Amino acid sequence: MSRSAFRFAALVTVLAMLLGGCMSMDLSGYPEELLWAMGYGSTGYDDMDYTRPDMQALEAVLDKSCGLAETAKSVEAVIEGVYDFYDAYDSFTTNYLLAELRYCSDLTDIYWGQEYDYCAENAATVDAMLEELYYALAESPHVEALESEEYFGADFFDAYQGDMLYDDAFVALLEQEAELISKYYELQSQMGDTEYYSEEFFQTYTQPLTQLLIQLVKLRRQIADAAGYDSYVDMAYEVYYYRDFTAAEAELYMEQVSKTLLDLYRQVNGSDVWYRFDSYCSEVETMQYLESVAQDMGGSVLKAYRCLSDGKLYDIEYSPNKMDGAYEVFLPSYYVPFIFMSPYLDDTDKLTLSHEFGHFANDYTVGGAYAGIDVAEVHSQAMEYLSLCYGSEAGKLAEYKMADSLSVYMEQSAYALFEQRLYALTEAELTEENVQKLYKDICLQFGFDSWDWDSRDYIVIEHIYTEPVYLVSYVVSNDVALQIYQAELETPGKGLKLYEQALESSDSYLIYFAESLGLESPFAHGRLEKVKETFQNIL
Repeated sequence: MSRSAFRFAALVTVLAMLLGGCMSMDLSGYPEELLWAMGYGSTGYDDMDYTRPDMQALEAVLDKSCGLAETAKSVEAVIEGVYDFYDAYDSFTTNYLLAELRYCSDLTDIYWGQEYDYCAENAATVDAMLEELYYALAESPHVEALESEEYFGADFFDAYQGDMLYDDAFVALLEQEAELISKYYELQSQMGDTEYYSEEFFQTYTQPLTQLLIQLVKLRRQIADAAGYDSYVDMAYEVYYYRDFTAAEAELYMEQVSKTLLDLYRQVNGSDVWYRFDSYCSEVETMQYLESVAQDMGGSVLKAYRCLSDGKLYDIEYSPNKMDGAYEVFLPSYYVPFIFMSPYLDDTDKLTLSHEFGHFANDYTVGGAYAGIDVAEVHSQAMEYLSLCYGSEAGKLAEYKMADSLSVYMEQSAYALFEQRLYALTEAELTEENVQKLYKDICLQFGFDSWDWDSRDYIVIEHIYTEPVYLVSYVVSNDVALQIYQAELETPGKGLKLYEQALESSDSYLIYFAESLGLESPFAHGRLEKVKETFQNIL
């Protein structure tokens, strides 16, 4: 997954990056020597220094930038002030991400836990500063020039009239959310003391994590209300994820997934497919798999891999203290992406690394992607699929990947449906008993009883705590990514060509993105039947 746009100010932040340190530009045609000369990728991860953000210094930069918006004699001087704040904003973001990466690499490290908490608790304040700057620019005597195509574009500041959203009360709500997420990470760090997925595990953690989830749901509904939305899910679809489909459409689609793929899902779970791909695989072998794939794919993919390898812009080493999961981020001050992964030390790590590398390749190609989350997940999942067609081990993991992809449709749909309906419960209905019953009923509808499943395992689904309403992205983007794979199977090279086009895209909206590549909407009539046919042919 990519964590590049989770804050409430995602839209304005992304637009800011068009001007700031994450300026989007197509780097795919640049010679590598020139990229290094420009400073792109010239700093390796081991040489990146963390500095605790100085909030007073950031406030001083904001005051100066806002002052220039009001008093500067030229629009160029105003823009210089904007650049200064963007640099400071990028510095905060970079240090926040470095603290997160280092804390996630060892959840028992008290120092990095404190630094992560400090940054997380100040993130809402920093986003409030960005909004304050935009309000100041909206009142600038140079606002007409600022809305030229050279700078922000026509009508950009129309959204910055009237009352500011980021008042003290709203910032306090976001800070409370950050505190609860920090509490989730603290609980996750304690889980390593108990055998994972054992009865003791669930007896120990189900109650506190269910209560924490209920707190988050209640708080996020307050956030939505403060932002003028009747529903937190609707707010997330529009503000965080730029979706060109509604929550209601997604819910209907997820119901269709369960009906169309249920029988096949049960059959696969009754087979031995999962046990044929669990042989030991070291971190070195996982990297060799990705290198081989990148060499054969060439083009933008190979250039991105060289950036990854030369800068050691990844952490895929095993440690029992690491956060369980994988993600990719873009570090704006250093202008490079980075991959974090907690490996299982089996063959599935090859696909996980390929997934995160898909995000990395997109960020590398456009110089810091501002794609919508659904589109970003196409980049990652399509890279997994295409890795099956290229490299020294081409095809070896195809059967596993199809079983895994089927599981994405079924399991992520179940999780996403649970989450959407969870936020629809009334205050009185938000009890531990009802949360567990809702989850169990939905999972049984999706055939989870066909494997060794525990109806309390929602407590280990990180996204519902830290990135709410994200999960449906995996399902709909998987469909578009699968179409790229299907094109490659039909005509070798066709899928790769589509993927090269996709890597250059930072579209916000998934259906628009799919159709721009000549692909179908996941919601198109008969599309799920085509998906089922592909799975059956390979499985």
